[in-house]
Amino acid sequence: MSYGFQPPPYQGGPPPQQGYPSAPPPYQATQLSYPPGQGAPGAPGGQSAVIRHLTTGLCLDATEYDVKLQYYNGNPAQLWTMEPAGGNKFVLRCRANGAVLDIEGGPDCGAHLITYEGHGGINQQWYVNPDHTITSAAADLAVDIFEGNCFPGQILIAYDRHGGPNQQFNVQYQ
Repeated sequence: MSYGFQPPPYQGGPPPQQGYPSAPPPYQATQLSYPPGQGAPGAPGGQSAVIRHLTTGLCLDATEYDVKLQYYNGNPAQLWTMEPAGGNKFVLRCRANGAVLDIEGGPDCGAHLITYEGHGGINQQWYVNPDHTITSAAADLAVDIFEGNCFPGQILIAYDRHGGPNQQFNVQYQ
């Protein structure tokens, strides 16, 4: 059945904002919160950070069991502290529930990213890299947007690091 309307061809990039009055304006990437080439230092004084997708500005949100992308709204489920774990590794702890970013079931490609009680396991330790990837200390698996579909509510997984746009994030201290 045809309604006399053909949508324009998909051009890539974030979804259009018009028609969604509650959506924030398009994200504009800013300077890194840490010096290029040096990785991310631990936040001074327990300061919180928002971890944003580099091109859309959607942020990591731990409101539910699975960590998902969402528009930033200031909820503590979107704030993370970076606790040094030795050797340039960090534990990323969610301010809302005190749980840490974890690869569900261990370091398997395609496994969901969740928050879980901190136990010090290597699947809860991360490198924040100058190329904007966040990789597991357990394997060369990066925080990855499932199937590259960058929209609010999309889950995050651990996936082989390739550095593509769906694996690029910016850490911004608040």
